[in-house]
Amino acid sequence: SLSLSNFNMVLTDLVFDTYYNLAGATMTLAGSASGAVDGGPIDSELDNFKIVFNSDSYGEFVSISVKIRDACLDGWITVKTEAPTYTPNWANCPTAGEMTISSGEDSIKAKIKSNSEITVFFNEDILYLVEI
Repeated sequence: SLSLSNFNMVLTDLVFDTYYNLAGATMTLAGSASGAVDGGPIDSELDNFKIVFNSDSYGEFVSISVKIRDACLDGWITVKTEAPTYTPNWANCPTAGEMTISSGEDSIKAKIKSNSEITVFFNEDILYLVEI
């Protein structure tokens, strides 16, 4: 079973296009979860988990930000979108975006270029390059 405490979900900035398709929204979650799922223990906390989605006639933009604490981690992990990921309607992969995941003094950053190439940095040093 799973227990939620002080759990809030807020959906704002709903935007629909002329055909009543969802064209944008912001969802924010916060609270704690504890218990077990499929026999595995859960003891986690979210602080302002926020997803922002927007689309236009050319593509979709998505950004995510959250602070996560889990019993198996020593402290909080922060996920922050520096620049929204952008996926054109004609593409299978994003062609722009930047996200950082940090904990304590360390961070991992992923940058997506217009050719869908992804560069991964660890504490600002290039760690990995994925060329499509």
